[in-house]
Amino acid sequence: KGKFVDCLFVRERQLQAAKAIHGCDSPDVAASLMNIGVVYQQLGKMDEALAQHEESLQIKLKIFGYNHPDVAKSLMNIGEVYRIMGKNKEALAKQEESLQIKL
Repeated sequence: KGKFVDCLFVRERQLQAAKAIHGCDSPDVAASLMNIGVVYQQLGKMDEALAQHEESLQIKLKIFGYNHPDVAKSLMNIGEVYRIMGKNKEALAKQEESLQIKL
């Protein structure tokens, strides 16, 4: 877990830098939030992971609109977190929503 804690620190610094350079609603900020969400998943902190992925999704929706591959990726990530949490109904709904965009 130590390497993931170190990784989280680096990812959070990247997020701060992205916000300082690009503002809060940029693809770089959304990507940083998504990366932080993945690290939280690796640490087993699903509530924190879900919050990061959802914030990333909201930024992507503002920037790209609904029918964009990055939005689909965020939905798939959210679905994966729900799956890990044992929330299979929510997981399936997000994954199906993601696939609709990809089609």
